[in-house]
Amino acid sequence: MAKSIQKRNLYLCGGLQGSGSSLVSWCFLQRHDLNGIFDTAHDMVPKLPDLPGSIHTWCKITTCCFRISELKDYYASLGWTVRPILVTRDVREVWSSLQNKQYGRNATTAEDPPLRLRMLRFLSDWQIAVEEGWTTIRYESLLSNPQQTLTSTCDSLELLWDQGMIDWPKHRDEIADARYGNVNFLASRTKGLLETIDLKHSGQLKGAIAEADLGWLEETFAKYNLACNYPDKRIPLESPHGYAVADFEASRRSEWTRKANHQTWLHRIGLRR
Repeated sequence: MAKSIQKRNLYLCGGLQGSGSSLVSWCFLQRHDLNGIFDTAHDMVPKLPDLPGSIHTWCKITTCCFRISELKDYYASLGWTVRPILVTRDVREVWSSLQNKQYGRNATTAEDPPLRLRMLRFLSDWQIAVEEGWTTIRYESLLSNPQQTLTSTCDSLELLWDQGMIDWPKHRDEIADARYGNVNFLASRTKGLLETIDLKHSGQLKGAIAEADLGWLEETFAKYNLACNYPDKRIPLESPHGYAVADFEASRRSEWTRKANHQTWLHRIGLRR
């Protein structure tokens, strides 16, 4: 007979890659009553860790291959009480950042979906969040008013305030699953939230956005920008013609295929057995 697992609250946090959700995740995992997954491989459904009965479970995902709403329903079907948390950020800043990141592959596979598809999945999550009253965290507000933003978020989640969210007393090895995560955040974090926050580059576009992509983002996310108090128009660093075309060659699957073909070629000419 299968062992019965006691289910408890699952705080399921998510947002786009580059949305600042790693910072949010780190803050919440510093609480004494929460533990779990700092970040997940974005193309895998995470296996939740077994934790002591008094500790609630935390899991942070990125909206890429899966929507938060999909995983919310999945874990609820397994008996969890899921408390979704959505991290919002100006999607034009996210887009410009992803174009300069290795993981921001604008590809055409299930593992590395097109940037536009990722954005649409996030928009769907945001619309559901509004309809169902999910807790949301505006990344820009976390940077400008960290304690007030986190306190309000805790109130929304019916959690008492925990100063560890600001002071960061836990080491990485005290987190149940910290295998994955934003390497830039992990390298730049210091002894606490207030010391780690850097407003110098906040609100800036970090790369060019094609005019067609910028126009699509601003039209598609018009209601989102208004609701989240983001400007309706942004001036890009550059305005090249055309738009960012999703390409199979940008995918990891393309890399895997090339490596497999190379290994086959080496075998055929006798350089590898």
